[in-house]
Amino acid sequence: MAQRKILPLLLCFLLFPVLDMYADRDETLFAFVQYKVQTDTYVDRQKFAQDVGKLVESAVKNGAGVVVFPEYTNVFLATIPLAEELNKIRSLGEGLRILHSYYGPKVGLKEFFLLRSAEVREIMNTVWGELARKHRIWIAAGTAFSPGERGSLRNRLFVYGPDGTVRYTQDKVYLTPFEEEVLRLDPGSLSSAGIVGINGYDCAFTICRDTFFEEWEKKFGQADLWVDLKANGADYDQEAKKIFREALPERISRTEVGTGATVCLTGSFLELFWEGKSSVIRSTDEGEGYTAVAVAKNPEQEQILYILISDSSS
Repeated sequence: MAQRKILPLLLCFLLFPVLDMYADRDETLFAFVQYKVQTDTYVDRQKFAQDVGKLVESAVKNGAGVVVFPEYTNVFLATIPLAEELNKIRSLGEGLRILHSYYGPKVGLKEFFLLRSAEVREIMNTVWGELARKHRIWIAAGTAFSPGERGSLRNRLFVYGPDGTVRYTQDKVYLTPFEEEVLRLDPGSLSSAGIVGINGYDCAFTICRDTFFEEWEKKFGQADLWVDLKANGADYDQEAKKIFREALPERISRTEVGTGATVCLTGSFLELFWEGKSSVIRSTDEGEGYTAVAVAKNPEQEQILYILISDSSS
């Protein structure tokens, strides 16, 4: 396998244009969006499309051929019919009462997301599909809660190709206690996950808690790029920083993967909130350890990180 040469760039939206700089080179600029969730983003599909569309437009203007969003980006599209009521409250308990008033007392969160899954998927295919097709780019659109077999509900990644169609999906395997006990999600299968070919590069994805488990190293250990899609539902304090280092950095340092990116969700929805600093890391030349080459400035704000990937035989 040819060695991949990764050139890191850290940009906040439109610091400077890079499209012309790389137009005549066989390279791909990857953009990682630290996306900020806000309740009013999900009032209707037009607002969501406008919000993510401006981020994709910014990345494309800077030359990106691949744009990546974090875990949970699409989850709250399910709440669009309840947007007016949800905008007036702040607690999950109040939200459940509103849900019951619409769908009945026997409908919990899992049943709600299953009922809404078809429309969520239609919105995603329209919004992300049109963006990918319009700009002829790849978009890893983050995750949504999607139905599996026999009434199961999965936390699923969707990757759209330049033709606007879904080219790859992957379900989260190792769920958090909140996902298991409150949302009643069902785990995916590690065996069904694979490496994705994107613009000629072998790309691997793990979804938040999945990244802590070394089982992925054998499966993804020779990828060109490994991406951790993360939604850290806790303060980004010293303990969280330590936990982040035990995820993708540890995986990268124990494999042949040269570069990794952690892509974080930020913001809040009702009483739920997320914080974290997205980053790009490189393995060291010695093959042990890693170096951070780009880190988001603020764990609570939106930002885009970029890396340029090119083929370089050696």
